[in-house]
Amino acid sequence: MAPSGEEKRLFRKNGIRLSEVHLLGPGVIHEMLSCSKQRARELFAFSEFQSVPSVGPRFAEDLIGMGFYSLADLRGKNGARLTDAYEKKVGVWTDPCVEDMFRLVVHHAHHPEDPRKWWDFTAERKRYRLENGYPADRPKRPWHELPQFRREGKLKVSRTATRTDLAGRLRKAEAWMKKHYAEPITVPDVARVAALSAHHFLRIFADTYEVTPHQWLTKIRLKKASQLLWKSKRPVSRIASDCGFTHEGSFIRLFRQHMGESPLQFRKRKTKGLL
Repeated sequence: MAPSGEEKRLFRKNGIRLSEVHLLGPGVIHEMLSCSKQRARELFAFSEFQSVPSVGPRFAEDLIGMGFYSLADLRGKNGARLTDAYEKKVGVWTDPCVEDMFRLVVHHAHHPEDPRKWWDFTAERKRYRLENGYPADRPKRPWHELPQFRREGKLKVSRTATRTDLAGRLRKAEAWMKKHYAEPITVPDVARVAALSAHHFLRIFADTYEVTPHQWLTKIRLKKASQLLWKSKRPVSRIASDCGFTHEGSFIRLFRQHMGESPLQFRKRKTKGLL
């Protein structure tokens, strides 16, 4: 459902950024790309859903797969019931954060200026499920058993034994990075842990995780930093250093880029929520 290479080219030709596609409306997209009206609706929805803070392409596709083509379609819906319907559709129980995202998009459909992100709905979801539980016919199979989430299946090798071996090496590298995230880490360092050449490791890691090792490590470091901002009184400069960031300025820039607010804004909002 994401824009194809040709569709991206046509948008660029017309001076349209992918993040701005939903501002055109399905009718304009239909005429600009000479595509079907259904395809125009999909491209509009794919862009509009990702205009919601913290919603990414995969969840945008999930919403489209459920038959929603705009935020307006979600008005009056219930995040918990949408989650229950989604789980029945895919045949597995999902990661709890999926329900947080359903709650987020429903809220955003009514309050488009609210900057809250999916993790701001976690407490609400926990309270609801504590009181109401889950449907009796909820799927028993976990989401991570689906083929698209099994990392072994993403490795581009034909032999099963080789695929299993490489998956084990990647898990070992992942565990090592999680343990040593606060230290200076390079691709050759992690490649040695996986017993692979740096070039080979970089390629299979990107194929499997859909991000580079550096991007993956940055997310781990930012997650640890957000926890320290919330649960400790350490200064931002100390937290940056403790989480493996060499420069406070780069930490603040990356935090804002990924979280949509500065470290101090995040801390103030989280602290205020505890009062």
